[in-house]
Amino acid sequence: MEIYKTETDININEYSNTLRKFMAGKVIPAEAKLYKERHEANGPENISKDKISLISDLQDEARHLGLYGQFFPKQYGGMFNQLSDYLMIAQIEGYSEFGPEIFGSEISLDIHTLKKYGTSHIQKAYTAAIADGRYTSSYGMTEPNANGSVPHTFTTIGTPCHDGWLINGRKWFICRAKTAKVILTLVRTPPEYDHSDQNSRCSNEASFSLMLVDTKSAGFRVERPIPLFGNYQGQCELSYDSVFVPTSHVLGTIGDGMNIVKERLMTGRLLRSAQWLGLAQRCYDLMCDRVNSEHGKRIYLSSKQLIRQQAVTAYQKLISARAIHMQAASLLDQHKNAAVEVNLAKVSASEALCIAADVAIQVHGAEGFSDRTSLPHIFHLARMTRILDGAEEALVSSIGKQLLDQPPSFLENSHDVMSNVFSHHNGAPTHCTMNNTQQDSIHTPIYAHTSTA
Repeated sequence: MEIYKTETDININEYSNTLRKFMAGKVIPAEAKLYKERHEANGPENISKDKISLISDLQDEARHLGLYGQFFPKQYGGMFNQLSDYLMIAQIEGYSEFGPEIFGSEISLDIHTLKKYGTSHIQKAYTAAIADGRYTSSYGMTEPNANGSVPHTFTTIGTPCHDGWLINGRKWFICRAKTAKVILTLVRTPPEYDHSDQNSRCSNEASFSLMLVDTKSAGFRVERPIPLFGNYQGQCELSYDSVFVPTSHVLGTIGDGMNIVKERLMTGRLLRSAQWLGLAQRCYDLMCDRVNSEHGKRIYLSSKQLIRQQAVTAYQKLISARAIHMQAASLLDQHKNAAVEVNLAKVSASEALCIAADVAIQVHGAEGFSDRTSLPHIFHLARMTRILDGAEEALVSSIGKQLLDQPPSFLENSHDVMSNVFSHHNGAPTHCTMNNTQQDSIHTPIYAHTSTA
């Protein structure tokens, strides 16, 4: 996705300090209420399509401070031109589970996609309105009768009609669907083939198209919210019953859907996993706070070897994952193939978050299960990260195949990448950071279950 340049337009340190203060002073104190409002707003009893009021209030404050939408295209207010520069910001935004929504980063790729591939009608009717918060967008890919996010098992179909297309099918685990004005929907379009025939799968990426569906269209329906670990977080199952999509709502060209999906995949996967590193840092900070609290001092937690070992392991996973992310971002900034690095970054971020959340809860004891902290919610999300944005097993298999098929040569190829990584690296993370401021094929999974990217 052509969204990177060679310069950054703002002082990153100054911006990050403002962002940290807003996170510590506004977002973190509101989390308990945000979790409650999110569950209630997205449950089956609530038929309203309005955003959570507290989220909207915090978004307005973020806009006022210039903290909203900083990875949007420049014409819509974005200021960060290099992914390498934005990665640390993405981690700070991810320090709270609600950060990506409050700061607009969860819809950034939708806006980039609409800007690059949308018709003039889409630009005028939707893109600007999504960027400034009047509308919400969503991304519909996975289906209830498919195998995860394996495209050749998708059956939602677009049939040509006069001046457009009729869409029939179902999607599920679609984020923000209840409040969305439009959904970028992946559908099967001619040329057709028998998706049950194993021999017909090889050359059918051209049988998918990406279309912008207005949720007020006749035949579109949000069938039900889907709870995750018993909590309603905004994921829904959708049905399309002869939903009309005008020709002007086709993104790119017919048959170009998989190319667009793949283009946004690498950036989306890296940004989402960078936000998970923010949550891993949060868990690490909570663990340190607990060890150094009066409670921890009374039982000498910091002197216990197993506690020290757990702290080292969590810290090691966190800074290692952070380094892998910087290498992946450097390659993407240079428009180089980064499939191995991006997928490895995703797996590493998931592992870092799972370990950090588990250690933090263990150090808190039974209180770690309670509502005294956000750890129970983070722990649930940590477990889901092993499936979100590409199942762990599929990514590991893909990484392993690529590494063994074309072993990297450190002596021949590493200098440019490593020098670029170290030139962007701002130093190792310190603990209690916030407290100091009070290419997949058609046969393999593309994007598993939920997606903001």
